Amino acid sequence: MVTTRSKVFIYVLALFSCLLGSVLFRSYIQLPIIDEWVWIYFLAIAAFLLTHFEIQVIENKNTFSMDSAIFLAAALHFGPSVALWSFLLFSLIRIVYNRNIPLWAHLLNFSMYLAMMISAFFSFLFFGGKIGDNVSEGLYPYICSLTVYFSINILILIVFYSIGRSKFSTVFNLGLLKEVFFAYFVTLLLSLVLIILIDSEGFFGLFLFTVLVVLLSITFGKVLEWYQ
Repeated sequence: MVTTRSKVFIYVLALFSCLLGSVLFRSYIQLPIIDEWVWIYFLAIAAFLLTHFEIQVIENKNTFSMDSAIFLAAALHFGPSVALWSFLLFSLIRIVYNRNIPLWAHLLNFSMYLAMMISAFFSFLFFGGKIGDNVSEGLYPYICSLTVYFSINILILIVFYSIGRSKFSTVFNLGLLKEVFFAYFVTLLLSLVLIILIDSEGFFGLFLFTVLVVLLSITFGKVLEWYQ
């Protein structure tokens, strides 16, 4: 059960994410053109499919999926406009489809993803990255943005569970954290693979990526299930 302190943290995180989003919206977000809308629909659908193949990371059935790679790749390849619109569409579909999930869980997920995407995008620009650049020609900004994305994700989860639990060690332990780090590391690297596939193969690249990640998600799920 979520404590009052945990809910306060979620509301603060949501407010902070919205403030970041407003800064991004005024500078970078615009109404997509027709070609971009097609990508937005396909990206949102691909991310939604990946949420059905989640990886269990802790004992109380909290999970994560590899849809992170979709939105991170969209932000770094297409720019924040396509990434944000596809994320909003994905969030709407997920809320409608998963009506049994509490509202606070949807709000936490939305706020966390939004903060991670925006932070990763600004980090990408800060370290000299340019939207649409070839990955092999400028790998350093991509690695830095991936690191920021992962770090913020872990930080939010640590704060959330440390606030809501009297014994934080029951949620995270060193061995399990290593497994989670490896799974996240693979997920974030897959965003680079997706960027390369989209750049070279277009929509077929996204389709191929989705199929491969579904298979990897199933494999990781089995490995962590055996580990536990």
